[in-house]
Amino acid sequence: AHKTYLERLRDDLGYALHYAGKWHIGLGTAAQRGIDADISDGALPGRRGEDLAHPAVAGDALPPFYASFQEGKNQDQYAIEAGIAGIKKLAQGDLPFCAVISSSGPHFPNTIPQRFADLYAEATLEGFLPDNFCPPFIEENKPKMQSKPYWPCQNTLPLGTDDWRKTVAHYWGFCSYLDEQFGCVIDTVDELGIAENTVVAFAVDHGEMLGAHGNFDKGPYFYEEIVHIPM
Repeated sequence: AHKTYLERLRDDLGYALHYAGKWHIGLGTAAQRGIDADISDGALPGRRGEDLAHPAVAGDALPPFYASFQEGKNQDQYAIEAGIAGIKKLAQGDLPFCAVISSSGPHFPNTIPQRFADLYAEATLEGFLPDNFCPPFIEENKPKMQSKPYWPCQNTLPLGTDDWRKTVAHYWGFCSYLDEQFGCVIDTVDELGIAENTVVAFAVDHGEMLGAHGNFDKGPYFYEEIVHIPM
């Protein structure tokens, strides 16, 4: 298999490695590639524990995919905490290191602490939807793939206005939740005294339609909302 950049750092430059969170690459897991890893998809401590918050969906798990909780953590917080522990461990060694923290969010299911859902509650009352919001699957002169849900979870036909607004509030709350969590990562770098010779890079793989054109998540289209992303 082709080497990932992590393996090149290790094999070519002698870096120590740690990977926490979602492994979304395939072709051999991080562990199979010899990378010290805490993977959230089943193996991370607490992933199946009672204190892990679960989305309030059942059955066919159709949208709107939002929920909040008073106690516990979602899987991303576990991943970030595992990543921080990995950074602390690597910083004790003598080797240069690369630590990756891969969160699943912000992404549905938008399951977040109640205090972050509350941050955007007022905005939802005022109508917090994009200017190009419209009923789903009605736009003309679009590719056939946009005439119906691409995945069952993208069937937005059942969503009323209130569902959309709550979905938006929970998504933006998720963004703020992760802002706080990744702030803890930056604090860790500062506390370890390694900020002067450490590069912190932040990137995402796609955006979120969040009501634009009546769509949810991402799909077989090339809209600004999902391709204009930060690095």
